[in-house]
Amino acid sequence: MKSYPSIAHKINSEDVIWAFDKLDGSNIRAEWSKKRGFYKFGTRKMMIDEKNRHLGKSVTLIKKLYAEELGKRFLDQKWDRSVVCYFEFYGPHSFSGQHRKIDDHTVTLFDVSVHKEGFVHPNRFIDLFEDLGTPKMLYKGRADQEFVEDVRNFNLPGMTLEGVVCKAPNPKGQKTGKRVCFKVKTQRWLDKLKEECGDDERKFEKLS
Repeated sequence: MKSYPSIAHKINSEDVIWAFDKLDGSNIRAEWSKKRGFYKFGTRKMMIDEKNRHLGKSVTLIKKLYAEELGKRFLDQKWDRSVVCYFEFYGPHSFSGQHRKIDDHTVTLFDVSVHKEGFVHPNRFIDLFEDLGTPKMLYKGRADQEFVEDVRNFNLPGMTLEGVVCKAPNPKGQKTGKRVCFKVKTQRWLDKLKEECGDDERKFEKLS
């Protein structure tokens, strides 16, 4: 089960991008197959199950909120082999991957990768899954200076604190290269992270 690729910081202003609200939580991956349904779960770096002390709740939520309906839709698309789904696990006080146990957490589907097809095109992702609960698509167009400044200054309508993830289909085709994917963060979120990290520059760079 492949981990979610690292999201670049370098802004691509050439391609038309779809900008989605970046939810502030922990990245959880879940693999589905026609025979076994959702049967494998993990963070970016390790496998987890419902017994995991910190993130086991995310597995329970995926099964409860998404598993049955996603399985039906995968079969409707004739995706009868491996499909890996990526979710954000978060609560009202989650920040930079840290969570409060007492919070009412949830999970939100933000990307889907299909065996031998790669990541689902942003338009198709919206058409197939938006009604199940996905991050809001806030902007479509080029990531020009005005757009970037709107994000940095927390002025893009509908955006939550962290910022946006910008996606575009692979310009060279799914099988010949990587898709465009980068993030733009708000200055307010970066300032909060800086305050949390203090003088630990390495930690700041890692989490930003």
